[in-house]
Parts: sequence; C-alpha cells; structure tokens
Amino acid sequence: MHIPGIYILLLLVAAVALAFVLEFVAFYRDAMRTPVFAAAGERWWPERNVRILRRLAVVGGATALAGAAAIITGYSANPQWSSSILAWPIKHPDSCLLIGIVLCLVALLCGVKLRQAVLLFCLTLPGLVIMPLLLLPPIVKSNDIAAAAVLYPAISFFEPGVWILLFIGVGQSRLLRKPEENFTVGGLVRLSLISIAYVYGFLG
Repeated sequence: MHIPGIYILLLLVAAVALAFVLEFVAFYRDAMRTPVFAAAGERWWPERNVRILRRLAVVGGATALAGAAAIITGYSANPQWSSSILAWPIKHPDSCLLIGIVLCLVALLCGVKLRQAVLLFCLTLPGLVIMPLLLLPPIVKSNDIAAAAVLYPAISFFEPGVWILLFIGVGQSRLLRKPEENFTVGGLVRLSLISIAYVYGFLG
C-alpha cells in the first residue's frame, strides 16, 4: 500500500520530536531525582564504564575502518560493481538494522552484557557511522572532492533518520554504566523509533 508523502513527513516529524522528548525527559528526570550533593555512585550523569565504552568503541571503530577500507578498495578495483552493491543499503537503509544486530552480537562476544541501552546504542550506530561511509564513492567521483566532502555529509546530516538515531544514541550512551535493567516500555518505543528511522527516515 502506497503511503502519501505528507503522512510520511508528519510521521518523521513526530518521530524526531518523540525521540528528543524521550531522551530529554529521561535526562531531566535523573537530574531531578538525584540530590546535588549525591554520592559519586548516584550521580544523575553516571560515570561511564570505561571497559564497556572501550569495547563498544573497538567494535564500532573496527567495523567503520573495515567498511571504509572495503568500500575504497572495491571502488578502486571495480567502480561499477561496487556502486551496484553500495546502492542496495542506500535504497534500502532498513537493511542496516541487521548490521546493528550483528554489532550487538559482536559486542556480546567481546564481553559486554546484553542490556537495553547496549542493544539500542548498537542499533543506532549503523545509521550514524556506517551510512555516512556510503557517501565515499560519490565524493571520490566528484570533480571537486573538497567541496563534495563538505556538501554530501552536510546534506545527509539533515536526514530525519539521522536526528532520531542521534537523539537515541546519545541518550542511551549515558546509560551504558547503569546496573542491568529489564527491557521497558520506553525501550520498545525507542526500538520502534529506530525502525521508523531506518525504514522512512533516510530520504536520499
């Protein structure tokens, strides 16, 4: 069934607003719940667990570097073949959800415990890290590489899906140190917003 563009636009505006409100309210609630002179372990902005962040950074960084190297190498060897392959995630960004699931599984293998914040954070990474890498071929093909390197990322930054994923990703990164929590209704809402971001949020 074809959905009129105006309804998709309204859905995206509502999704962006809801993602911001969810993370802002969680941030504000934690700030108000904790006294100003609370103990270090009860801060409203939890100290980051360096070990978890390091492992997630290694997983995300290694994936990004491997993806960039594969894209550059493939495009240098066979531009037409590489462009046809890269066209798939650009036309079907919802396939990046599978990459997020794979990142989460790799993080679990690296010793990170499965928690709501970890899952949601990993699901946001492909849209924030891997999707921009798909801009490499158009930048390389451009006559003015310097201008294209600025213009393409700037345009992609205004994709509604990027804002949804950015709000949720930043909000969940704040919770990576918190004790293990059960999956909540808020987590399910965020998961739905992430799905909307990948299915409808990338308009390019």
